[in-house]
Amino acid sequence: MIQFDADGQHRPEYLAGLVEKAVNTGSDIVIGSRFLTVRKDKSMRMVGSRMITVLIKMLTGHRISDPTSGFRLFSRPVLERYYYDNTLNPEPESLALFLKQGYSVSEVQVSMRERQGGESYLNPVKSMQYMLRVFVTLLIVQWFR
Repeated sequence: MIQFDADGQHRPEYLAGLVEKAVNTGSDIVIGSRFLTVRKDKSMRMVGSRMITVLIKMLTGHRISDPTSGFRLFSRPVLERYYYDNTLNPEPESLALFLKQGYSVSEVQVSMRERQGGESYLNPVKSMQYMLRVFVTLLIVQWFR
């Protein structure tokens, strides 16, 4: 299954690349990454993304270049986990949990369009709440799973 945001940013020409990567590497999750070969800019959002990347690396030993990407392919075993465990969500915390449990995650470089419709749910306050939730979940909740 492939997840993508409904705002028109994700480009369908990259779908085959995600599938190809999963087939060729046996990856359980393939992330359409904006930053695998392209550097992140200096915005506050990207500072937060860098912090999540570093924290996942510290906790799992694996580097995820674009942990907040909404463009992902999931294998059947991962989908079954999502189906049977309603505490999981397709967010960085679950990526870290899957890595710790031995699932394989890989990335494919993609580029995205500007938002075609809708508005981001993240405003400054919600962005801070999001970062706090991700950090608390990664640092505390993950230990009890």
